[in-house]
Amino acid sequence: MKKAILCILLLLSLMFTACGNISEKAQPEKENTQGREPVAKDFSWIITNGTLTIKGNGAMPDFGYDLENPWESQKESITKVVISEGITHIGNEAFYHCANLSQIHIPNSVTSIGASALEDCVSLKSITFSGTKAQWESIEKDDYSNHSFTVICTDGNI
Repeated sequence: MKKAILCILLLLSLMFTACGNISEKAQPEKENTQGREPVAKDFSWIITNGTLTIKGNGAMPDFGYDLENPWESQKESITKVVISEGITHIGNEAFYHCANLSQIHIPNSVTSIGASALEDCVSLKSITFSGTKAQWESIEKDDYSNHSFTVICTDGNI
């Protein structure tokens, strides 16, 4: 009789443990946004005649070792990038090693530019920013003081 009771208790214990794990897995995981808003749900892109156009509302994903940017296989053909109003963060390594990229248009909705987003863009000559110099300076970004591109703002160049 004692063995039967112990078996029942053990079986109930295993059932409750399994149910606890099931309900834990059923809950959605929370994304680590590192203080930024979640990744843009309607993030989209297209390359036409060498121009990469990026649209969406919110943050672009951060690219790198774990996530390759979706235009990686076409980066040699990219000469211009146009980011639409609504994007708030340019992802890490977004344009990393786009060697033929010469100009970028960034809206004033952007508040941060990820690490190495413009790294090794050796042909980059200008960034057109649709905000003021003060707004550009307030964007969280790498130090671009050693780069040779010009930032064109609504109230002058940097």
